[in-house]
Amino acid sequence: MSMRTLRHVTPKRVARSITSPGWYRRIPAPIIHRLMSDFDYVLVGGGLQNGLIALALRAHQPGARIALIERDGALGGNHTWCFHGSHVDTGARTWLEPLVVNRWPGYRILFPGAEHRLEESYSRISSKRFHAVVSEAIEGHGDSTLLLDTDVADVGADWVRLGSGSTVGAMAVIDGRGAVPLQPNAPSGYQKFLGLEVELEAPHGLDVPIIMDATVEQVDGYRFIYVLPLDDRTVLIEDTYFHDSPVLPAEDARLRIHGYAATRGWSIS
Repeated sequence: MSMRTLRHVTPKRVARSITSPGWYRRIPAPIIHRLMSDFDYVLVGGGLQNGLIALALRAHQPGARIALIERDGALGGNHTWCFHGSHVDTGARTWLEPLVVNRWPGYRILFPGAEHRLEESYSRISSKRFHAVVSEAIEGHGDSTLLLDTDVADVGADWVRLGSGSTVGAMAVIDGRGAVPLQPNAPSGYQKFLGLEVELEAPHGLDVPIIMDATVEQVDGYRFIYVLPLDDRTVLIEDTYFHDSPVLPAEDARLRIHGYAATRGWSIS
């Protein structure tokens, strides 16, 4: 894809386009700022936060000039996101709905000696659908630009300098490239997990997700298993931990996921 030519419109250029000398000085400052900006919004980072911001902007400000910049070749990475129906404001449901790939009428929670089923909608967004929907919201408008495989060197309140050296101006810049690493000994902890999407040899028998199975062995902090039934024979199983350390031995988690499947009588293809 090609990026439209970026240029900055200076007050001098504005003045040349006005037949009455000095008339541009009476233009309100916000309008001058917009004329000098390549975009209304530049969103740095193509993860969940900025993707949702882009969709909300397109819904509420259809004419907004948006640039979304992502260092990788696709938006959203390799992720699955889920949300409870009651957690979404009515006004956001219209533009959020195209992202949904699965929806269930409820979910289960399991603890030693107790099990609960809650009848509330639970929905899933895949990174593949996320990329498609957000890309269309940007590229479907001529004054907006999606920049993939693009590095960012520096960010200011109303400008972004790309790795190529080009500078993009904006009315506002939102940096959504991720959280700042915790300082040593910070009073905080980590949620860490590894997930495997597996195909089973026979139907799994689940009609709703298990969003917390804490009946599993408690190791490395507070541990639980999270299961999403994607179709009759495909499940996403995540081994999840709350702990003070961010370290998660991936092979150990994989083995525990396979062990969990076995305890439920599931044979992985």
